[in-house]
This record gives sequence, structure tokens and C-alpha cells, in this order.
Amino acid sequence: MRSPFVVISLWLLASFSQALGSSIDINRAEPLVLQLQYRSQILSDDLLAYDLDGELYLPIQQLSELLKLQTLVDLDHNQVEGQLGHDDHWFRLQSGLLSRAGQPYIKLDGMLNDDWDLFIPAPQMATWWQLDVDYNALNQQLALTSRVELPIDLLWARQQRQQQLEKRQQRQREPKPEISANAAIGDPSFYGQLSLNQDGSDTDLSLQLDAISDIAHHQSDLYLVLDEDTHRLRLGLQKQLDTPLMNFYRFGSITNQASPLLFGGQLGWGASLSQGDSLGADDISTILLEGPAPIGWDAELYRNGALLDAQRINSEGRYRFEQVPLYLGSNRFVIELYGPNGERQQLSFDRPVDTSILKQGEQQWQLSALKREDNQGIESQFNWGMGLSEQWSLQLGLAQQNLDHRGGGSYVSAVLSGQLFNTLSQFRFIEQLAQGYALEFSSQGYLGDWNWQFNADYLSDFDSSVELHEANQWRWNTRLFGYWQQLGWQFEAEGESGNYTNTTVQTQGRSKLGNWVHRLLWQDHQHSKITQQFTLSGRANKVRIRGSADLSWQPEFELARVGVNLNYPLSQRNSAATELSYLPTTKGKWFLSQYLNYQFPKWLFSVSLSGNDEDYLARMELSTGSLWQTGNNQWHWSAQDLTTQGAMEITAYWDQNGDGHQNEDEPGLAGIGFRCSGCKPQSETDNNGKLLLTDLPADSTIRLALIEASLPDPFMKASFVTKHLQLHSGLVERISLAVVMTSEIEGRVMMTTAAREEVAAKGMEVRLFRTENGALQSRGVIDFDGVFVLDGIPPGAYELELRNHRYPVTLSADGEIVSLGTIYLPQQ
Repeated sequence: MRSPFVVISLWLLASFSQALGSSIDINRAEPLVLQLQYRSQILSDDLLAYDLDGELYLPIQQLSELLKLQTLVDLDHNQVEGQLGHDDHWFRLQSGLLSRAGQPYIKLDGMLNDDWDLFIPAPQMATWWQLDVDYNALNQQLALTSRVELPIDLLWARQQRQQQLEKRQQRQREPKPEISANAAIGDPSFYGQLSLNQDGSDTDLSLQLDAISDIAHHQSDLYLVLDEDTHRLRLGLQKQLDTPLMNFYRFGSITNQASPLLFGGQLGWGASLSQGDSLGADDISTILLEGPAPIGWDAELYRNGALLDAQRINSEGRYRFEQVPLYLGSNRFVIELYGPNGERQQLSFDRPVDTSILKQGEQQWQLSALKREDNQGIESQFNWGMGLSEQWSLQLGLAQQNLDHRGGGSYVSAVLSGQLFNTLSQFRFIEQLAQGYALEFSSQGYLGDWNWQFNADYLSDFDSSVELHEANQWRWNTRLFGYWQQLGWQFEAEGESGNYTNTTVQTQGRSKLGNWVHRLLWQDHQHSKITQQFTLSGRANKVRIRGSADLSWQPEFELARVGVNLNYPLSQRNSAATELSYLPTTKGKWFLSQYLNYQFPKWLFSVSLSGNDEDYLARMELSTGSLWQTGNNQWHWSAQDLTTQGAMEITAYWDQNGDGHQNEDEPGLAGIGFRCSGCKPQSETDNNGKLLLTDLPADSTIRLALIEASLPDPFMKASFVTKHLQLHSGLVERISLAVVMTSEIEGRVMMTTAAREEVAAKGMEVRLFRTENGALQSRGVIDFDGVFVLDGIPPGAYELELRNHRYPVTLSADGEIVSLGTIYLPQQ
């Protein structure tokens, strides 16, 4: 019998080991998407990591796959084992202890488990895998080098390829999403908002309607606003193509492509056609971010998780962020949209900037023409670009502007972009026919861990829709951006014609309350002026907080505006918002707004009262969203706006004949679970095998994963385990999951020698072919004792091949274990 001391010691040791092996709550950590470089080669632009209290946590499984390491990860028990490439370089993680060959144990400080991968702190990963880790939080880049030779180093040595070629091959190896094609008849999504407004003694009614659907293999959209002052209609028809001549066109309401010195990205009625996502001659220093948004909502702009700017959506119904800086490396932009009644939408996209512009010999073009919505005239442009080499590309352009209240005319342009002295540089020349010209030079690069930009242009008797300069003038702008003391800093200075005009110092960071950005601007035109701005966005418990302040210090101190917005829940369905603003320069200095809303299953009702001691505005609003599945004529109603989201319908069924199509007698499977970005935690099929998922991100990649443990039988095999999809609004993507009962074929193969002795046919290959088309279904190798096993075989008729001999095998839809007994082959 064990002594009490031994029993207690074992219990303490087990408890201690279990505590070490446990993981930290993943909800405390903030997800990051990093660009991964190994020995200066880019391996991935979407490495998932986490930030927990300022500590970087790196994924074990994803890094193992990228570095070609042999690693086995057990998510259920938080255990890992594998090797760095040699038998004497094995490693293991068990019970919260890290170990590797010939080295002492390392106690793990913490571990994250998000059900996809295990994450450990970067310093411990570096020690464990003998890595040098350099994390650049500014550009969301992670650079790794190894002190030992890894399998990926051997792979690169055999390939003998340059850095840019390796980068493109890595991107080709990443799974490409299945892009949702436009249907002949889609599934229309609608969003309507009816408002009754009381402004003092004036009462008016307003209507907003959004709709989107596939029509005739195109995507169509509608935006309508009707009130006493505004009658605005926008219609569009567009299509993504996969042809070498053209990959996109749109007719109706379009936005002209922004171009430095020429076009500002204006709305209008016209047409836009293009081949290629980017000509490589877009502005390499800044970007215009612009798109539709509900009137009265707030828009916040983030770059790589840091707050840059915020604005309120005006009567145009669009957000518009101009001159947003682009820096080398990853530029992952997120636009958060917040409604006054607690609504929230998120838009995200990537705009990485590196020294590879266009592939050598690659050609792209873009053509657009429109009549501006603001009735300022007609604009058109055509641009053609080509990759001259691996480092340089050329773009030539023609443009025409017929403006009503200013000049315009005809323009020809040439843009040369590429790598110059380890920097990304761009030279732009625009000739305004029969008038003047414009020159521009842009460049950016690294200064240690900081990004720098420089831009200069010279205009001689040049005017366009965004520029008006009757005399010679030159301008310059420079930026420096980096991180110091855990804060993001941006220094910007600009001037024109030899005069120093503006200087901006912007600081951004995070606190326990949320993200904040502070901007200090000095303007030196005829009179010196200093202004200060502060913006905060965060959360305290369940209260969403957004605040801002604008001040002026010169020529005299003046508080221009202070405002705070609180959005908080009252119950499971009720929520409220309070906004208080102080504007000392207006007649009514204090302005208070109170919003109350009640969310029903199919619609949202809200009421608000805004005003001060001088005036007031009362508003009642009713809004609803709907989705019409035209295939089965079913309507789905929601209090949310479904016109900006994607949707999919999954059908899981028992494919009894194995043909990949659901017949009338093949039942649906209930309780089949799935995980995906945007899905609810418990998403599973109903009694008919159906699962409808809405409110999914549109026009971005979604990973849909089958929860294999939800299959009713361990011998069942699904037609897919993971899918990468790209959905679009206006169509419910239909996805079929065919599930079959698999079978197992086993047998023993012996050979008869010339001396009539029987020996096992070890090492011989066994292959299984489908009888109907001769396709290879499975293969295996005979073991040392002559036994072979082929498992996971779907139902159907097959032929088993041993050398030149074939044996027919038929497997039923119910699944079975077929034993072929002992097969004797003559020895050759």
C-alpha cells in the first residue's frame, strides 16, 4: 500500500502538470495577421498570431507547415512533438514543459488554444526552435532566421530560385478560394428604413432602400433615398470575369478611379472596365478609401489594428478617407461602422506594398467614363500598364475632363514605378495638351524600424478636377512613421514654392479603455495656427465609448468641439445611446442626443431626441432587412442589413450510391456541425440536413470547416473537410456535403518460389481502380507478413491490381470489411 505522503505527492504533481498544460482564455487575446519572412523570403501574408498583454504568441502548427517541420499537434491535450529536421533535434511539449534533445526543460509561461492551433510566447518559441525572432509591430511583419538547418533550407537549396520567385510560388501553394459565380437569378437582399422627423415645427418623412441581387449572371445593386430635400438614386450592374482580356466591368453608378493630380475618385453615372487589380502605377504613398455607408453612422479607420481617423457619415451616404498613408509591408485596413442604435458593420481589405510591381511582361489596363453626380462635368480615362522587368513597370494613360466651372482638357501621362537603391520609387509625368504639365516623384523605404516617405511635384500652368495652378509651383511632403515607447508616431511636414507650411505630429496607441489617436497640427500660411485633435474609441464593460475633442492654440486658444458618445445595452433586446457635444462657437453651445431602440426578430424600432436650449429634432425610425431565396421561394427577415453580407446554404446528405448528387431517396443528415469565420459557435444542420448561414463577410475569403466528430458514424467520409470560399451579396451560395459509408479491403499476398516455398510479397504495391472510368482510387504497400489494408473506400465497383493481375471488388453503400483471403502469385 502506498503511503499517504506518496499519494499526496503524486496528486500535487498531477495537479501541477495539469495546470501547466492548461491554456489561457483566448478571449483575452487580440488576434493579429502578420507577414512572415524567413531568411528575407516572404512565406505568408496571413500568419495568425495573438497579442496578450503586450506579449506576442506564435502558432505552432501553421509555422511548422510553413517551415516544413515534421510536427504533430494534439489540440485536445495541448501536446506537441516533432523534430527540426534531424533525429538529434527532436522537441516535445507536454504538461506545460518544453523540451528538446540534450537540453533542460523549459517551463511554459502560458499557452493559447483557439481550436485551430496552439500558440506560445515568441521568446519561448525562439529558444525551443533555435530561432532569431524580429517582430515589427509597425508593419505587422515577423522575420525569422534559424541557427540550425531546417527542412525548408534544404528545399530552397535544391530549388535555386530568387527571392521574388519563391514568394510567388508560396502564394500559389496557399489555398485559393472558390469564388462565388454570379447566377442567372440570385437571392435578392433588401434593407429598408422609414423615418419620421420633427424639426421644430417642420415634419417630414424619409425613406431609404438598399437592394442587391444577381441578375442574368451579373450583380446588381440599388440605393434610393427620398425626402423633402433629397431624391437620390444609384443603380449599378457589374461582373467579375476570369478571362485574359478583361476581369471586371460595371455600368451605372460608378466611382472614377483616383489618380494623383488628375482624379479624386468622384461618383457619377457611366461605365468602368479593367483587366488586373492594380496597374502598379497607383499612388504608392497614399490611398483613397471611399464607399457606401448609412447616413448618420460613425466610421472609424484602422490600419494594422491602430486607429487612424474617424468621421460621421453625411447626407451623401458614403464614408471617405483621403490621403491615407501607405507604407511598405502589410497595410490591413479595417473600417468600423457604428449606428446610433448599437448597429455595427465591419469592412476590411489588404493593400500590401512591396517592391514587386507587375510581373515582367504582364499587361493590365483600365477604362472609365462618367458624368459626375455633383453635376460638375464629364470625366474619362484610359490607362495601360506593363511590367518591364522584375523591378520596374510602366504605365501610359489618356484622360479627358470637360468641367463646367473650371478648366480641364486633354491629358497624356507616363508613370515609371519600381525599385531604386533599395527603395520603392515612382516618377510621374502628365502633359495637359495645349496648356501645361505636371511632374511628380514619390519614394519610400525603411530607416531602421521606421518607415519614411517623400513626395514632391512641380506644376506649370496645370489644372484638372483636383488641381488649379495658373503659375509655376512646386510642393513637397515627407512622412516618418514608427513605434516608440509602445506608441505609434507619425511626423509629417509639407510645403510649397519654398515656403514651409504645415507640420503634423500624430500619436496613436491603446489603453485599457480602447484605441486613441492624437494629432497636433501647425499651419504657417499668412498667420501661424496651431490646432489639436483627439479621438478615442473603446469599451468599458458593456458600454461602447467614442469621444473626440478639437482645440485651437494659435492665434488664440479656442475650444472648437468636445463630444462623447456612449452606446449601452438595457436588456437582451433593448439598447440605448447618449451623445453629448459642447460647441462653444455655436449659438446653442450644448447639444444632447438620446437614442432608444428595441430589436424585434424581424425589424428594429428606434426613437431619438436631439437638441439644445435653442432647437430640437425628434425622430422615429423603423428598419428591416430581408433575404428572398428564390429557389424555394422562402423569405428570411432580420433586423440587420443583409445587403452588405454574404450567405450560404449547406446541404448534408447520405450519398448512398456514391455519385455525388442527392437523389430523392437519399436522406439529409441532421446535426452535422461546421465552423467558419462569422458563423455562430453552434452551427449544425437541421432535420432535413439544411443549414442557412447569413451575416457572413462578403468579398473576402471564408474558411468553412466540417466538424468531423459530428458525423454519425466513424466510417463515414465526407466530400470535403475544409473549403475556402469567397461569397458575394445577392446570392445564397449552395454547398453540398455528400457523406458516404466507407469500406475496407484487406488480404494477404504470398508468392511461390521455384522451390515451391511460400514467401510474403512484402514491399509490392497494391492499387485500386474504379471500374467505370479506370481512375485510381487508392494505393498501398504490402507489409512484411504479406498483409495489405486499403481503408476509407467509397461504395462502388473496383478492380484490385497486383502486378499485372486484377481482381474485381464491389463495395456496398452500407460500408463493409471485405477480406480477399490469401492471394498466391508466381514469383518472377
